[in-house]
Amino acid sequence: MAEHGCDVLMSFADVPWAHVVALAVARRCGRPWVACFTDPWSNHPLARISRPRRAVERALERRTLARADRLVFTNTGLRDWVIGPHAERDGAGRKSAVIPYFFDPALYPAARARSGDGLLIRHMGNTAPGRYTPAFFEALSRIKCERPDLWARLTLEFYGTLRSAHRDEARRLGLEDRVRFLPAVPYRESLGLMREADVLLLLTMTPADLAGLGQATLFLKMVDYVGAGRPIFAPAGEGSPTHEALAESGGVCPSDDPAVIQETLIRFLAAPRAPSQEIRLGFSKERVAPCWTRLLDAVVADGGPRS
Repeated sequence: MAEHGCDVLMSFADVPWAHVVALAVARRCGRPWVACFTDPWSNHPLARISRPRRAVERALERRTLARADRLVFTNTGLRDWVIGPHAERDGAGRKSAVIPYFFDPALYPAARARSGDGLLIRHMGNTAPGRYTPAFFEALSRIKCERPDLWARLTLEFYGTLRSAHRDEARRLGLEDRVRFLPAVPYRESLGLMREADVLLLLTMTPADLAGLGQATLFLKMVDYVGAGRPIFAPAGEGSPTHEALAESGGVCPSDDPAVIQETLIRFLAAPRAPSQEIRLGFSKERVAPCWTRLLDAVVADGGPRS
């Protein structure tokens, strides 16, 4: 940094220790600092750490929120989750901004032609913890029993890591004649696979999962799905970023009841619709990148780091 110089220091943390490094660097480089959050930190409900370590991480989080010149969150729910305990004391609320993930259409390869007249449904990447995934498999089991005509037309492909309990549930329900589990693929390849699917499946978290974290999570995968321009089916709680973004397309089911998921999925597959152009624009590089430009210009104009 001393050799090449910079105008702004930025730290991106789905891994929060990036902010710890930035804390040390910010003191030395004398440049304004933007700390970007995509997940909770010290109050993350999945973190299984000792009480002493949690205390240390809370202290580091407080220092990050206090010292960074700007705080960026991917959605308002995450912002409130992270800064809620600190908003007034550290001024975190006054210097925070919400900027969502965005997709870049130039990254998507051309879709390859597929043979056959069935419906190909793809889920890309890891499955989330919680009730929606097993409930979805139960809904598929109901379709297999009650709508064998539709079941015979379906192919479901899961690329990436499937939790062992979820994989066991799919096997127990006898879904493997139409459901395939495949290894993870490189990111650019995954974008191409998204574009080739008839429907993309997004399995998120129910409102009750992980103390409500599902309601405060904007999934990067969802934004990649939107960029692919394909219909998206997603069980997602009302008020979640997923529900707010995709409800208008008819592919969102706010219930974890397998019967309701079954009914919603059958109705959606009869006439699947991709997210509207306005939704696509809201998560596009064209719309979101200028938000970053304006924020960084303002940070530079404000000058050096806070004490």
